[in-house]
Amino acid sequence: MDKKGFTIWGTGDRSCCFSESLDEKPMFYLDNDIRKKGMFFFDREICHPSDISHLGQYFIIIANSYYDEIKKQLLDLGLKENKDFIYYQKIENNVIRLERLASELRSSIVCFKERYADFKNTTLIFGSMISFDTNSYKLYNEAYEKTKKNFLMISETHAIEDKAKLGMIKFPYFCLPLMLWQNFHLIQNDFYEIHVDRAIIDYIEEKDYRKTALTDFKGKNRNMAHGYGEHFIYYADFYIREMLDYIQPGKVLIWNQFYPFHILINAICKEKNIDILYMEYGVLPGTYLVERKGQMGESYPAVCSRQFQELKITNDDIIEAEKVYEYLHESGINRKEQPRNDEIEEAKKRIDNKRPIIVYTGQNDYESGLYPYTEKTKKYHSPIFRSSNDAALFLAEISERNGWNFIYKPHPLCADIKIDEIKLPDRAIVIEKCNINELLDWADVNITILSTTGYISLIRKKPTVMLGYTQLRDKGCNYQAFSMDAVEGEIVKALQWGYTKEQEKAFVRHIARLLKYYLYDDMKERNMRFGKKWESICLGETIAF
Repeated sequence: MDKKGFTIWGTGDRSCCFSESLDEKPMFYLDNDIRKKGMFFFDREICHPSDISHLGQYFIIIANSYYDEIKKQLLDLGLKENKDFIYYQKIENNVIRLERLASELRSSIVCFKERYADFKNTTLIFGSMISFDTNSYKLYNEAYEKTKKNFLMISETHAIEDKAKLGMIKFPYFCLPLMLWQNFHLIQNDFYEIHVDRAIIDYIEEKDYRKTALTDFKGKNRNMAHGYGEHFIYYADFYIREMLDYIQPGKVLIWNQFYPFHILINAICKEKNIDILYMEYGVLPGTYLVERKGQMGESYPAVCSRQFQELKITNDDIIEAEKVYEYLHESGINRKEQPRNDEIEEAKKRIDNKRPIIVYTGQNDYESGLYPYTEKTKKYHSPIFRSSNDAALFLAEISERNGWNFIYKPHPLCADIKIDEIKLPDRAIVIEKCNINELLDWADVNITILSTTGYISLIRKKPTVMLGYTQLRDKGCNYQAFSMDAVEGEIVKALQWGYTKEQEKAFVRHIARLLKYYLYDDMKERNMRFGKKWESICLGETIAF
């Protein structure tokens, strides 16, 4: 190619895994997030696209989940797809082989035992939840320095090592081998097939949780090389057992209970009677949550809703909750920066302004307890629908019958699911990426199964219909439809009655209990502080739930 070299657009998990597979390093990295400008990734500088006068002089590999947006950005600059830029998954890179990954994994466990012989009975923290662009890594530094507790971060991404080189990390950490990184898998191709021994298949079949993790892994990674999923589950199970048997941790904290690797960790810890805590972004923006019982529909506020409702709150707690409620409404803060595009404006041209606007927001099926759909899923998460698309089709048909405008907003991390496969009615509108606050402000009703947009729509003061079980279950602040026959009637009620004063009061009281007993301040920069103090999350103190 007549190019000076290549650059990679993206500095997240996908780019991390892809970069690890390359023998050559890019000239630099690109990222639209201006906050990352001047930082380093894999020892290469991160540049903002506006810093490069002629992007076309480099071949650009796009390695993130925003390919369509970046593609449009590059096409507008006169660049051509496949000539000037390409999506990373289209590159048939045969550098990595399963044999290499397995060898690295075995070497990694030897290295782990050599480095952490003194970490018996420690707290192990699994996950990629350290965000450097929002400075949340400082929470771990602060907690470690204040409490002097013995904990070890088990990182599922390479990003932590780049920051450690800059002296930003104060706490001990260990990077998992490439095979166990989040968002990594061998891509399906025609020239490399992985043989799966019968012994591996039998080993997976021995335990339901291994089968569940494998199904979830395959569902999420549909372009995965044949046979890789079985090897991932087999080697991950081996790795976890080796690590836990050696460290014998006093406690294990898991970020996101439903990621396939974490499904294994969760089950193996329970087999070994190891104390487990679950951590995730909080249901209110600006918070984290941690509890013992489980996440989402398995959480204490969902499973023990009546007991949660009986937790004592004072008038001062309610006044504080009202202030937080108004702050969240006025500021519009969200757990992630919202995209800017014209999808909503385009959708406005297609609707009938005389008809109600029904918005359905999907969740990440693979990391919310919804997939694979089992009896446990039906009991704790989604009593009616097996997937986001399953509910979208049902709701679109109801809307068509009633003459309502119907808008489906899939979860941004489920871009691999082909919306066309479910054959929505012609009048249905799909908005893949937009500012969620703007979308919900425009809507008359928001419907979801498990998405935290159920909380966002209440913050936006919009009537909300829940089709599944989350921490909002039986809190009196929304409409609930937990059977097929009830769905249409609850939507009609929501349109007729709206977001009532009684629901708003119930939501404020729910916020008061969340902040007092359940949610932790994420300590990111904002104009108002709320939630419990960070140090008590995972460092040895008792968690109420």
